[in-house]
Amino acid sequence: MIRFNDGQFEIAIATYKRPDYIKGWLRLCYNECVERNIKIRIIDSSPDEDTKKYIDEFNDESEEKVLYCHVSPSTNVGYKPMIPILESESEYLWVCGDSRYHDFDELDKKVFPYVKEKKIDYICINISNNYKLPDTIYDDKSKMLHDVFVASTCLGLSIYKMSIFDPIKKNPQLLKKYDDLFKDNYGFGWLGYFYNLYAMENHLTLLADVKTFPVLDKKKHLAWAVRFYGCWVEDLCQIIDNIPECYIGKNNIPKNTWKIMSLDAIPYCYLARKKGDLNAIKYKELENKGYFTRIIDDTKRIKKFAEAPMVEVECLYLAYRIYVFSKRVINRVLSWRDHR
Repeated sequence: MIRFNDGQFEIAIATYKRPDYIKGWLRLCYNECVERNIKIRIIDSSPDEDTKKYIDEFNDESEEKVLYCHVSPSTNVGYKPMIPILESESEYLWVCGDSRYHDFDELDKKVFPYVKEKKIDYICINISNNYKLPDTIYDDKSKMLHDVFVASTCLGLSIYKMSIFDPIKKNPQLLKKYDDLFKDNYGFGWLGYFYNLYAMENHLTLLADVKTFPVLDKKKHLAWAVRFYGCWVEDLCQIIDNIPECYIGKNNIPKNTWKIMSLDAIPYCYLARKKGDLNAIKYKELENKGYFTRIIDDTKRIKKFAEAPMVEVECLYLAYRIYVFSKRVINRVLSWRDHR
């Protein structure tokens, strides 16, 4: 087991109105962190005090305290990771969401040694459920961006050496410049800060394949779905437009992202339409700005979902669910028959 020095490693968990997820995360990970001398910080933007009350109660019974920080409920999802990044005095910071945790034994073998020995500047955990890449160390910025960008968009998959952010901590003018570019980017603002600062020096990145698990065995509430296409089309393109040209081939990233995430799939189109982020007006707006042509070659399915009456959209989604369910039943029956 890896044990860190004081002030070497910190985990910051971003949360919003989900004290049950924080309870689950601490139940699964608190002791693992204490054994490794990892500091835990909660970044909470809830309008109520339920999470704070739980943390206060938890700390009353715990020897190693969990730090709690409340920020405005209006704080963009995309800016929230910057709050612990700008405040932390640790050498390394892992910015996490509240819904997933990782195998600490695997982390001890594949990730934590690089942190302990200060050999890597940025560590990205692979999204192994969507695509498979071997554990890799990059010193090529463009190759790194191409391979890790999708994973880097997910809260909980990035560990940063904090010295990367020293330029904006020491230079208020540079911080303001990046604030003007990225602070209002709802979906991925923190990535703009990071990729600009990462480009300033020669850095090493580790892409590591480590198992990840849900904190709670229940369906995650997709609160950000109200800006689904706003995030994955408009916000994504704006981030790419404002990262340095030294990332050769950066303009290919939006299409690569959509290819991996399958964001024109029926469930995603239905979800965005249901949440109000996909309709004929929204589609036309994004199309007129030229965003869709940068994201995907064929938008006919998205266009149909945007323009069709809602009752037709619901019927198509229901038919899709029936098809998926029927396919699973058939596969199970065939599997049972083959093993008789």
